[in-house]
Amino acid sequence: MIRPARRRGRAAAAAAVHTLSGVLLLRRMRRELLTTGRLSAPTVAWMYATYTTHAAASAWLLTRDRAPTEHPRLARCLRWIGAVLALSGSGLYTVGANRFAGPGQLSGTQVGNQVSSGVYRYSRHPQYTGLVLTLCGLALARRSPAAAALAAAAAAAYRWWAPVEEAHLEATFGEDYRSYRARTPRWLGPPTVPHASPPTTVSAGGHSPANGGRWKV
Repeated sequence: MIRPARRRGRAAAAAAVHTLSGVLLLRRMRRELLTTGRLSAPTVAWMYATYTTHAAASAWLLTRDRAPTEHPRLARCLRWIGAVLALSGSGLYTVGANRFAGPGQLSGTQVGNQVSSGVYRYSRHPQYTGLVLTLCGLALARRSPAAAALAAAAAAAYRWWAPVEEAHLEATFGEDYRSYRARTPRWLGPPTVPHASPPTTVSAGGHSPANGGRWKV
């Protein structure tokens, strides 16, 4: 049987390795996106491996890490709020992802057109926003501080990555994207001005983690 202190040490070491890997991945993605306009196959594989590891760690923590509470009503309230957040986030992610036709478009290895309609009228990054809401909702429902920390790490990664992706989109689509960015919140909210018709089709390449961008890639 592994002692608690040793288990915590192993968990801390695993978290450190995962964090370092994520930082290196984001730097590589930034370099590739801004120099070639798309992600290479090895980088995409690394990206999905990181997502899988993060999801597995979150699932494990959600089943084992729970903060105690002496107030059953508070616990029920947290479960309901967390469930609503998780369902809302999952829906937001799914609606955003449905605008893309397949794995190649989601992973940034194919080219396509800017997307600014549907849910992308209310969020420049609906998939990122949806994933973070889902993770936060699950952590809240399960009262898991460690899972909440993983959700915060994901939010920090997306916060760092979003400006990189937006710089690429501006370079690719020019005034069309600048106009879209000016009227659409980065994360979630009502448009600042009424949306015009979708922009003229423009071919481009590019990607982000889980393709939170507003273009068909």
